[in-house]
Amino acid sequence: MVVVTYLLADRVAAGIKESTQGDTAVVRPSVILFCITFLFTFCFIQRVGVQLGLDFMYYDWGAGSFRDPNVSMGRIGFAIAYKMIIPRAAVVFLVLAALSPLYRLWTIRALFVAEAIRAASLATILYVSRHSFWTAMRVMGDIPHALIAVLVAAGAFAIVAYLSKSNARSTQSAP
Repeated sequence: MVVVTYLLADRVAAGIKESTQGDTAVVRPSVILFCITFLFTFCFIQRVGVQLGLDFMYYDWGAGSFRDPNVSMGRIGFAIAYKMIIPRAAVVFLVLAALSPLYRLWTIRALFVAEAIRAASLATILYVSRHSFWTAMRVMGDIPHALIAVLVAAGAFAIVAYLSKSNARSTQSAP
């Protein structure tokens, strides 16, 4: 499933690169909105494919245990996070790599904000609907992925911001 999503994201990234080839000074908001929408929804669908379901019960509680009954929950939690971070990061970095530096910075900023709003919304829903068993189960199944998405977006933002500052410094020092 991960390979299929990666190949599909590669085709979309190639299309984005082709459509923004001549844009060097002006950023088209429609392209940024498309990139954010694609990354946000595609990573959500990819998560369903990796996890094989939406609900809390679909977590792979044997991840990283290799059939050992005495494995700590920390190790299993790390293995689940690793299992979810790698495919998401691959798609995010594939799309970002296809964008020009100007589009890249705007897109990752907006993706970080969208993922942070999603995580905050889920936390708010959990608090407001704390007496509803089914709402809590749905949010508890989704909130770890929202937090992972925020971490991936924050990491991508840090890398993109660092690279754009490095590129700006190198172009300023060149004669």
